[in-house]
Amino acid sequence: MGETDGEIQISNSGGTMSYVLQADGTLVGMDRAGDSMIFARPAADSAAGAWTLTAAKAEGIVINDTATLNVELDLVLYADGTGLLASGERKAACTWTQSGATVTVVEEGSEPRAFTLQSDGTLTWVMEEDSRSF
Repeated sequence: MGETDGEIQISNSGGTMSYVLQADGTLVGMDRAGDSMIFARPAADSAAGAWTLTAAKAEGIVINDTATLNVELDLVLYADGTGLLASGERKAACTWTQSGATVTVVEEGSEPRAFTLQSDGTLTWVMEEDSRSF
């Protein structure tokens, strides 16, 4: 193997097909004729699990010590599409869906919030000009 470029080549008696790992976690394969196949691993790239606020960015300043903000924010996303958003003493039920790297969380009685599952395993939520990472 040479450099790591995200490409996998699979050969069998019928020929060789190159597969490229995409940013959204899918694997796209294309043969010489231009025919392609897309493979996905939804469980491996799922946002399901427990998330805790670890960083926030406001006005260009990144804060990695969220205790200084006096903000506690936790998000639990269950595999069945339900979840719980907790901020300090307040807890609210939510539902969530995922399309590729986009995770949409809807708290009861609120507008949907769009999160992005990053390649480094963090979950980012951008609010206007600020952003928060889980």
